[in-house]
Amino acid sequence: MKRIVITGGTGFVGRNVLPLLAGSEVHVFDKNQGDLKSVIWHAVDLSDVEKTKMLLREIQPTHLLHLAWFVPPNEFWTSTENVAWVYRSFELLKSFAETGGKRAVLIGSCAEYDWTSGDYCDENKTPLRPSTLYGAAKRSLFELATIYAANVGLSLCWARLFFMFGAGEPETKFVAYLIKSLLKGEKAVCQNAGLVRDYLYIKEVAGALTILLEKDISGAINVASGEPLRIGDLAETIGKITGRPDKIEFAKKVSASEPTFVVANTKRLVEETGWKPKHSLETALREYTKQIETADKHN
Repeated sequence: MKRIVITGGTGFVGRNVLPLLAGSEVHVFDKNQGDLKSVIWHAVDLSDVEKTKMLLREIQPTHLLHLAWFVPPNEFWTSTENVAWVYRSFELLKSFAETGGKRAVLIGSCAEYDWTSGDYCDENKTPLRPSTLYGAAKRSLFELATIYAANVGLSLCWARLFFMFGAGEPETKFVAYLIKSLLKGEKAVCQNAGLVRDYLYIKEVAGALTILLEKDISGAINVASGEPLRIGDLAETIGKITGRPDKIEFAKKVSASEPTFVVANTKRLVEETGWKPKHSLETALREYTKQIETADKHN
């Protein structure tokens, strides 16, 4: 049986991945403890490198899905904590390999890419030219982990995530903010409506990551929809679903610092894994809106 270690199991991505791993022995490394009974929880801060090593020696995991990082909204882009997480993550990977680990999936970001190209982000063609500390830290870990894995014979996949929405995301994130505001009948501001992004429902992200954990696919791979989406069109769809399009205010000012086009080339993900999204954008947004509606009624 596979023994899987997942870090950051109570985070946005982690809480959506865990229910998909039924049937495997799953150990979760997290400072916080969740209530899912089918996994084994370990209260550990990855900054405690020695405790992390000790747990890995005890568990002897075969698979690793490393989701944990420093991600407080509006802070993570520029925080020097990103540098500390490069070290913690590399030590985690090294200890995993030294205790007999076979397959690791680490999480990268579209922020590693050069966002000024104006073209689809391609794993093999688009330059890695991050403009933030977060993106630079992810790129650094990618390069270190890739060389280390090749040296020790570890199967390593680097999953570059793009823009996501769904249950568990911070309320300040655009999709959550828009839905919650419109459901309350409050004004919601949509800035930079003409910018184009790649949004994927968190359930689809989780499904793709579980496939990558199973497959022996190496290197960087984009996990995204591959579909260009205008921010304004996303807002209008949410307005239609909530029945309050009249409450959306489209800001006229456009930020000069924002890239105009950030969309993934997902050919590798689709062709090498067989992954296909199960929800259309509108179906996913409707499901998410219902979840928020239900949660608000119970609060």
